[in-house]
Amino acid sequence: MMKKSNFLLVISFLVFVTGIVFLSGCESSRVEPEITVNTPPPAPAPLILQGSVLNSKTGLGVANATVSILKLDGTTVATVNTNASGAFTYDISSLTNTAYKITATASGFGYTFVNVTVDPVNRLAGIASLPIDPIVSVAVALTPAGGTAQGTTNTESKSGTAVSISVPANAVTSNTTINVSTVAVNNVPPPPAASTTTQVGVTNLTPAGITFAKPVTMSYPLPYRMKAGDKIPVMELVNGAWTTTTLQATVDASRTIATLDLSKTGQYALLDNTKIAGSVSGSVLLLNAGVTVSPLRKTEKILETKTYDITDGNLQVNLTQQFTELLSRNHTDPLDDPATSWLLNQIIQRNGSLSLNRALGYSVAANISDIQNFVLAWTAVPTALLTAQQQNYPNEVGYWIKRYTFESVQSIDQIDISNTGYFSVTYKRTKTYWRLVSVHAIWRGHQQGEVDKGAW
Repeated sequence: MMKKSNFLLVISFLVFVTGIVFLSGCESSRVEPEITVNTPPPAPAPLILQGSVLNSKTGLGVANATVSILKLDGTTVATVNTNASGAFTYDISSLTNTAYKITATASGFGYTFVNVTVDPVNRLAGIASLPIDPIVSVAVALTPAGGTAQGTTNTESKSGTAVSISVPANAVTSNTTINVSTVAVNNVPPPPAASTTTQVGVTNLTPAGITFAKPVTMSYPLPYRMKAGDKIPVMELVNGAWTTTTLQATVDASRTIATLDLSKTGQYALLDNTKIAGSVSGSVLLLNAGVTVSPLRKTEKILETKTYDITDGNLQVNLTQQFTELLSRNHTDPLDDPATSWLLNQIIQRNGSLSLNRALGYSVAANISDIQNFVLAWTAVPTALLTAQQQNYPNEVGYWIKRYTFESVQSIDQIDISNTGYFSVTYKRTKTYWRLVSVHAIWRGHQQGEVDKGAW
């Protein structure tokens, strides 16, 4: 009996141990559920707007220039300063706008701007080059005895004479030196009502903040003849923005000079009711690269297309482009015809420092033709096209053609400047040029004939 009990005890122990080992094996062979790790996509490349402010006369960079980046509605995005070489950068990665206005000012220089376009989706930003004009000034010594002095020559005037300042006795209590400069209209911001008013004389008296005990009289040569006795409203540039004043200039008997009494130094502009408007003609494919705030309107239309086929090697194609620029004038009296430099500067003021091809050496009434050179190069047929052709027509005999298609495009820019009863001027720029539209793979075989297989 004892032996039987021991035998059962041993058997029970073995069964117990076997169960433990079995359960341990099952536990160790259990497959844990997989944990999915979501790897975040890589951060997009930063979208950097960059550019340079350049001295328009020397081509050198302007250090410490103030650059403002604005949306097209006028909202300021950021203000930065250029480095020692005149360059600036700004990260616009968080913004979704596709176009911006970039302005620049600097001590001793005027004002300028350009419009740039960006592509937030593909992370592409334009490089803004802003040529800015240096402002030439004349130092004028004022004494308690008073006197008359001349500033810089006004190149925008009909007479081509200098602005002058007449100082009465005791206007200053001690010897004082001020700087007097005539400023071209493209070197200051446009007036608030830019479509119905224009600046017809801008001067800058520095340093700002000098107050005269008696008003000094400024004489402004005008860009076109006005009526004697006409009163011209005056605005003052304060912190980069034009503000209205109660001042008025008066056109003198010569009809080409306006006089203005000033009680303090500052930057002032005379306003007239000359209208500036753009016009659109032709088939509109592109309007100022998406920038619609400018009165300069650009239209494009397709004149013709040309195709060139190559089957090997290279082919050079020479196509003619043409540029014309015309300033046409109408006036009641030849003496009412405005100064050409003033007209052109009005266009630049509203459309940016690079708006005229004359900045590249062209002149008004230009008619220029030159040659565009294109090199058409044979390259290996794309593998996907070869594979599809072999699968669909395995036994067809034929050959591949690389076909280039070009369009002849005519772009027209036009702007009208008019003053009712005096003059009407139209600036028109026409450019005809060729651009590559597509490069396609053409299969020519005995079964299919000629078939366009899509982009090369």
